Amino acid sequence: MITFQPSGSVLVYQKQTIRQRTRRTRSGTLEAVIRDVNEYTMGWTGYFRLADTPSVMAELDGWLRRRMRQLVWKRWKRGKTRFRELVALGVPRERAGLGAIGISPWRMAASPVVNEGLSNAYWQQQGLRSIVERYRQLRNT
Repeated sequence: MITFQPSGSVLVYQKQTIRQRTRRTRSGTLEAVIRDVNEYTMGWTGYFRLADTPSVMAELDGWLRRRMRQLVWKRWKRGKTRFRELVALGVPRERAGLGAIGISPWRMAASPVVNEGLSNAYWQQQGLRSIVERYRQLRNT
């Protein structure tokens, strides 16, 4: 089996395209954004299935989920809404209060409180497909 390593510029292009699809100011429902992201990521994961770079795929997968957390955090807009939504997602009220006051959506997307509420299981329930799982599935067939 022939394997290849995607160049750095290819991965930079993939991130730029995902950035455009997950802009914080993007309109539409979360389901539409997830559908669009899934379509794109599953396509290029299939294209790069021969690349022997599981760590790169794992990094991109984590980065994508952080982008999605940022998008949701930005859409919640106000501290009261953020608090209410975090509590509804199962975060304890004390921790949700600390997590609702963040300023930067990108920094808050990496915070433990937001990660607890918008966990990987949450994204799986919403329909966001994992790049790593798709890559492993394609590599095993």
